[in-house]
Amino acid sequence: MLIENLMFAALGFLCASILALLIMPSVWRRAVRLTKRRIAAATPVTLTEFKAEKDQLRAKYALDMRKLELQLDDLRNKRAAHLHELTEMRETLELQTREYDEAISIADEMEDRNESLRDQVRAYEVETTNLSQRLRARERDLADKIQELDEARAVANIANSATISAFNDAKMTGDYDRDTGNLINAVQVQKQRADNLEKRFQASVEQIKQIKAKYKLSAEDLLDNGIPDLIDEAEAQIRITAERFKRISEEGLRDEETARPQPQEAAPTLASELSLEDELNDIGGRIKDIEEDILANFDAPNGDHDALRRRLEDLAVDVSHIVYANDADAPEEHEESLFDRVRKYADEGLEELDTPKPASEDTRSGRVSDRMEALKRVAGQQ
Repeated sequence: MLIENLMFAALGFLCASILALLIMPSVWRRAVRLTKRRIAAATPVTLTEFKAEKDQLRAKYALDMRKLELQLDDLRNKRAAHLHELTEMRETLELQTREYDEAISIADEMEDRNESLRDQVRAYEVETTNLSQRLRARERDLADKIQELDEARAVANIANSATISAFNDAKMTGDYDRDTGNLINAVQVQKQRADNLEKRFQASVEQIKQIKAKYKLSAEDLLDNGIPDLIDEAEAQIRITAERFKRISEEGLRDEETARPQPQEAAPTLASELSLEDELNDIGGRIKDIEEDILANFDAPNGDHDALRRRLEDLAVDVSHIVYANDADAPEEHEESLFDRVRKYADEGLEELDTPKPASEDTRSGRVSDRMEALKRVAGQQ
């Protein structure tokens, strides 16, 4: 069965091949004839046709060239536009680059400034800490000074009470040696009191120096306004006053064995000395008030420096008045003995000391001969 199918297929293929061989020559001739006819129709045969073909080709070429020229012009315009855009983009890029560089430089500058500000803040913190420590130390010193003031005031009250009692109890017994000893003891008490006043005055001078040093350390704006010059002037005037009081004290408290009577020489009275002591105490209190005002207004941005300057000028003027008052001569026609003056002011009561830093001294006045004559008169009456 299979063989039969294969034989039929081969027979069909053979028949088809024979038919194709029979038909192919006619088909070939038909194709050749049509091809010749098409070529003959496309190829010019006469001169006119050749010219027409040539003109057609030339027109076609010209048209193509024109199209190419238009395309070239368009491309050139596009190229110019692109170049313009490229130039603008380049300029924009350069501008942005410069702005970026400026921004970088500004950022670096701000970073440096921030760093410097941080350093300043750290320095201010350190300075604030130091000022706080100094303030606490100043408060401790103030507390100590207040305690010392209370102790000195108590001691001064006790000493004054004892001195007043001793003067009130002192009586002329008629014994020359005993009365002379009493007078010498009274003189020694006054001398000790004068020495204490001198020490307290020197302490007040040291306090003024400390105030001046404090102005230099913590109030530079006050230095610019010339306040230390006024403090220097006040300090100089107080120092001159101290020297003059010291000289008067040395002249009045010389030893009795080496003293020579000077009947024509005038000495300051105890009342004037106490008045000067009060004035110098007032000056010391004013200096302390000025110091407290400076400490209170140290952090204020707009301090009243003119008012402070006027206060210091008034202080310097007062000190100058004290100095000029001590420079003037004040002779007295009648000169009391030391014993009489001490008894008189002891009855009236000695003035209580206000501060531990006065700037005055008590001096001894009266001649030795006058006191001796007074003792002789008392002894003769008894």
